[in-house]
Amino acid sequence: LDDAYDGAYYDKLSGMPSRDKYRIRLYNLDDRLILLERKRKLGDLISKDSARISRRLAEQIISGDPAGLDRVDNPLIQDLFREMRTKLLRPVVLVDYAREAFCYPAETARVTIDRYLRAGPRTALFDPLAPTVPALDVDQAVLEVKFDRVLPAPVACLLSGAPATRSAISKYVACRRFEPLK
Repeated sequence: LDDAYDGAYYDKLSGMPSRDKYRIRLYNLDDRLILLERKRKLGDLISKDSARISRRLAEQIISGDPAGLDRVDNPLIQDLFREMRTKLLRPVVLVDYAREAFCYPAETARVTIDRYLRAGPRTALFDPLAPTVPALDVDQAVLEVKFDRVLPAPVACLLSGAPATRSAISKYVACRRFEPLK
C-alpha cells in the first residue's frame, strides 16, 4: 500500500531514515493465514508489526474502503484506518515471489532467498491467474540476511563466497516500476 503521493516509494528511494510501509501478506495463495503488516524503519533499526486478518477484511482494504476499521480492536488496524483516511493509503501493486528461508538460532539469524520476483495488478492478491511481469532478470534473486546484534560466524562464513552486491533492495520498489507514479 502507498499514499496518494507515493510516499513509501519516494521515501525508500531517497533513503529517509524513518518510514513506514504497510502490506497485506499471504503465502501460496492460502487465505487461511492473511497478515496485515507494517514495516517500520527508524534509523538503523527495523521492526515489523502484524495482525491476522480475514479474507473479507483484506478484500475491503484492497478495495480502498476504510469503513469500520477504526472500530476493530487492534492498534495496527486502527493505524491503517488513520493512514487510509488522512493520507489516502491504498493498494498500488501486487508483489509476488518464491521464498526459501533458512534460520540459525544464534542471534536469531535468518537468511532468505527470494526468486522469481513478479509485479501484478494491485487488486489481484487472491487471483491465481493474475497477469504478472518479471521485476528482476530470471537469473537474479534477492538474498536477505537478518539478525539481532551480531551476524553469527558460521552464517558469515557461508555467505562469504556468495557472488552478491550488498545493497538495500526493495522488492516493492522493483515492482513499482510498472505502475504509474505521481
